Amino acid sequence: MIIQVPGLPELSAGQRKAISLPFEGSSLVTGGPGTGKTITAIRRTAALHRSGRPTTMLMYSRVLSAYTHAAAARLGAANIVTTYHKWFHEFWRACYHKNPPTVDRWQIDWMACLAQVLEHPPATQEPRYVVIDEGQDLPSEFYLVLRAAPTHLTVFADDNQRITTNQSTIQEIINRAGITSVVALPTNNRNTRPIAELAMHLRPAAATDTSALTDGPSPRLVHHGQRTDAAEYIARHERDHPDETIGVILHLSHDLKRFHRLLGGRTVNPVQGYLSIHRNGPLADPSFSGPGIKLITAKSAKGLEFDSVFLPELQSVPGDPTTDDTRMQMYVLVTRARRDLTLMYTGTGEPAVVSAIPRHLLNISSPTR
Repeated sequence: MIIQVPGLPELSAGQRKAISLPFEGSSLVTGGPGTGKTITAIRRTAALHRSGRPTTMLMYSRVLSAYTHAAAARLGAANIVTTYHKWFHEFWRACYHKNPPTVDRWQIDWMACLAQVLEHPPATQEPRYVVIDEGQDLPSEFYLVLRAAPTHLTVFADDNQRITTNQSTIQEIINRAGITSVVALPTNNRNTRPIAELAMHLRPAAATDTSALTDGPSPRLVHHGQRTDAAEYIARHERDHPDETIGVILHLSHDLKRFHRLLGGRTVNPVQGYLSIHRNGPLADPSFSGPGIKLITAKSAKGLEFDSVFLPELQSVPGDPTTDDTRMQMYVLVTRARRDLTLMYTGTGEPAVVSAIPRHLLNISSPTR
């Protein structure tokens, strides 16, 4: 699964403007799903790297990091793409010869880090250049620490795709990172128009320019009585479309493991998947390759795109479907699909998250018995 990075002449005026922002200082690039933030971030990273500046590209997710690594390498920016968590630990150990202070095992004490940086600045005269993709997923205090380090930042972010528990708004990024330049990418070039219409229902304030979008099939809603039937439905699509990349996105880890088992032996291409809790085995590698089914959790889906997307087990979606958080998460997930989107649930009773979607936006299949 490789990002196709267009040549510079194929980029939009907004993307070219973002790439050519001043290298010194801190800048912000905003845009909704499909506006080309990740492609532009990769191009920006490569430009900084080729200039001889010590550059790193960061993001929250291991899957997105692996997804962008190969594309960055093709542009001569190999081995500078990583997750923010890994990079920060390495940065801190290099500067202070110990791990960063923590509140608990997994949570960094950002205020203690900031106090340390202000009292004992990192002992290097070489400026750092950091490009951050999906910057809304990172803690706002992280930007305070980088600003104090100091670091030249280019942050790519979208206020309508905040689905982590410790996240930043655009205004927080501007204030805490010391942003001096902002560029907006307004045009959705990924989805079909029916998929974009469903997305805009979920997040009306996130509407982007859809003038470049083509028509396509309406998103499908499919109900199955059993998970085995749902798995066979997905496998049949893969067998009929063996050259597609197919994202199967689930909310719960145990559902992902169950579908990995159910899909085994039913597909043309090997089924690939990733769970952050796995250290080895078939669900441990986030470096997806080639066509076929890619099983991921909703938390790992940010920044990715697939020819077709299936969202099974929607009865497992937690929370109230009318809340901003739930609608934002569904907005992120449906916009992963380029051409084909299928919403699915099993068992009895329609999930609340499905009932909240207007029927004219969906192609509803008859329930199986």
